[in-house]
Order: sequence, then structure tokens, then C-alpha cells
Amino acid sequence: MRTLALVAAVTLALPLQAQQDAEIEGDVKPPQRGAQRKIVPPNRGVFVKPGTRPPVPGPVQQPPAPPPPARPASPPYKNTIAPQTPVSPATPTATAITEPPNTPAVDKKEIHNNAKTVVMSFDKRDLAEVIQFVSQFTQRNFILPERVSGKITILSNSPIPADEVWNVFVAALDANNWAVYPVGRYWKLVEKKQSSRANVPLYVGPDTEAPPTEQMVTKLFKLHYVEADQMRNVLNQFTSRDSDFQIFPPDTLIISDLGLNMRRLEKLVGQLDQPGGSEEIHIVPVLYAGAQELAQKLTEIFQAQSSAAGKPGISRQIGVVEPMQQPGQPVPIPQPGQPATAGAAGPLQVSKIIPEERTNKLIVIAGGKSFQRVLELIRQLDVPSSEGGVHVYYLENAKAEEVASTLQALAQGLSTSAKRTGGGGPGPTGIPAGGTAGAATADLFSGQVKITADKNTNSLVVIASQSDYRNLVKVVER
Repeated sequence: MRTLALVAAVTLALPLQAQQDAEIEGDVKPPQRGAQRKIVPPNRGVFVKPGTRPPVPGPVQQPPAPPPPARPASPPYKNTIAPQTPVSPATPTATAITEPPNTPAVDKKEIHNNAKTVVMSFDKRDLAEVIQFVSQFTQRNFILPERVSGKITILSNSPIPADEVWNVFVAALDANNWAVYPVGRYWKLVEKKQSSRANVPLYVGPDTEAPPTEQMVTKLFKLHYVEADQMRNVLNQFTSRDSDFQIFPPDTLIISDLGLNMRRLEKLVGQLDQPGGSEEIHIVPVLYAGAQELAQKLTEIFQAQSSAAGKPGISRQIGVVEPMQQPGQPVPIPQPGQPATAGAAGPLQVSKIIPEERTNKLIVIAGGKSFQRVLELIRQLDVPSSEGGVHVYYLENAKAEEVASTLQALAQGLSTSAKRTGGGGPGPTGIPAGGTAGAATADLFSGQVKITADKNTNSLVVIASQSDYRNLVKVVER
């Protein structure tokens, strides 16, 4: 029985081991269709008769494992490097580029809230609040320093156009010594005294025109006929306080100033930078007459005529008579090397006479000798009016007879003091005696003055020039 149990165990183990070895070597074949499949019953144990011991199974002997397959012999090592086949780069796939849709340009006048007018009324508001309002209204971004101080007052009783909000804002900043300049997509706030060296807008060329705002701008002027130093000396009288001049030799002028003032400088440079040979620029203050009227008269006198070369100027002989001495005018002193009389005729070359109405001055472009004759003519025309006009002054407190007597004595002091050599008796009330009255009258009146009292209306009837009447009224009001 023990022998039969061992044979059965070996018989069951051999097919299982053979199947495992076949699976390892990959030689397991699927069963063929139609072949008879042998079914091995499960090992349910060996039948043992009662009263006997079951047989103890001995160790199962496993068949020896097949030897591992031998590796193919490797070729002898050689110290060589096989050339690598270059790999061609992959052809990039064309990517379709989608262009943004064409959107219409935004109009400069279009504001964020589409408002056409706005009321800007700020009464001593903080600067930061006003900047916040302008930022929201104009959709501009600002960069502010750490300490922004100051109050702004803008009084607007009626609405203003929306496109003027920015100009009003820049003018208010200028009045409070602040300025703004662009930095990329932002506007930076700086003190006005530092704005001339900041990144302000630059305009180059005669065709570019500065904006009519109080924002600081820089413009480059290329001069053709006038020296840069000479032009700067003239323009310095017409620039603002915080302007800046830079000269790049020999003929380039760089000016930083407010946009509104730059407009005026552009006109002056355009008029002054004209061909004139050895001509120079002269500035003459006008004391009594109007600069516009005087320039018109001088232009008629020195009207340009075509010369042989076709150059504008005066080619005729003009004699200027020495002007007569006018009351209150100093005696003209001849220049060194110049004859005392200027009546001799000579060729004149005057290019331009430009009036500057704000300062009541004349800008004369002429040669040295020609300018001297122009200056003599200006002295003859720029005199106080000698024509006596009739003026009536009504008194409120004093009596007309007493005031007229006092003023008439004051007006006659010049002629009376000319006959006196020293002090005398007391003069009229409030009038010093002797030469003092003559000196005071010489400074007060430049012509003849007549004063008459009207008792019925308690008024003064004065015959005098306009300037003398103004001086007389000042005396009465005291």
C-alpha cells in the first residue's frame, strides 16, 4: 500500500512539473481541437483500512532543472566610436495666426462717462482729491510722490467742454507749482522747478507746434541766420520763471518752457531768424506811445524796397533830422565816434520792426548805423502828448476856488522859480517856496496847465495833456 501511494504521488507531480517548465520556456502549446483531454482526478487521499496507520509520504524527487541557455559570445572590444547618423530637425508645424479684429480708434474727445460737459468746482480741495477726479474722468493713470500737499481752487459756474478738463487741470497744477509729464502709460506728478529736466514732450523742427497748455514742453530750434547766443539774450526777456535754455553750438537752441509761452517764442524765433547780413537785434522800450502804433509808423517810413540783389531792405538815402528837445525828455547824447548832428543822409538797411505789446517794446533788426537813425526817429515820436485837452473834475469837500488857486500856483511854479535864485516869502497853502516848488513842478508837469474854478458845480476845469491831468488828479485826491 505504501508503494502504491508513492507511485500515485509521483504520477501526479510529474505532469505538473512538466507544465511549469514548459510555461517558463514558452513552449506551452494550446490543446488541439478534437484531442482527448485527460482528466486527472484530484488527490483525495489514500484509502486506509480501519485499524491501520496511514502511510507517510516520502520526499518527492524533483527532476533536475534544465541548464540556462548559453549567451552568444560578444565580439572583441575595439576602441572606436561609430559615427552617429545626424537626425534631421523636425519640420515645425505652421501655426495659424489669428489677427485681432479691426476696432475703430478712440476719439480723443471721448471721455469715460461719455459726458460732453462737466462742472469743475473745487473750493480749497486737496490736491489728491482733484487728481482722483481727473483720473476717473479722463481715464488717465497717475504716479504721485509720497507727500502730496496743497489745496486747489477751481471755480466753474457754468459747464465746460469735456475735452478742456485736462487743460484746466494742468493750469491749476501750474498755479500751485506742480507739473505732470508722461511716463509710459502713466503721468508722473513732480514739482514745477524740476519739470524742465523731466521727461517732458519734445518737439523738433519748424513744422511741430507746442500745445496751447501750461504743461512744460521742450523744443529744439535750428537757427539759420542769427547766432544762438544773441537769440538767447533776446528770448530771455519773454520766457517764464522756470524756463531753461541750452545752447548747442553753433546754431541750435534748446528751450524748455510752458506750452502757451512756447507758442510765443516760436513766433519770435520765426520773425527774428531772418537773413540780414551784419544786422543785429535791438530792443527799444517805448515810454509814451503804443508799441503797435509806433511800429506801424516806423514800418511805413522804412518800408522795404527791392534792391539790385532782390533782398528786402532800404536802398534809398534817408536823412533823419535831429529831434527837437521835448519837455521831460533827456538830451540825446551822441555815441562815441558819431557826429553830434545826424541829419546827414546815408543808406539804411532795416529788415524788421516787431512790436511786443505785452511789455510795450520794439524789436528792431537792423545794422549798427541804421539802428542809430531808427532810434533817433523813435525818440522824436515817443514823446508825451503836448496837445491840451479839456477835463472837468468835480470836488466833494473842498471849495473849487481855493483848490484852483493852489493848483494854478503849483502849475506856474516852474516859470516863477526860473526867475528866483533862492528862498522867498511863503507860497500858497501846501506849496513850498522858492526853488523847491520849481523842482517839484518840473517833475510833476511836462507841459502847460491851466486851471479854472466853476462855483455853480463846485468843479475844476483843467486844460492839460492827458499825462499832466493824471498827475494833477493825484495831487487833488491827496
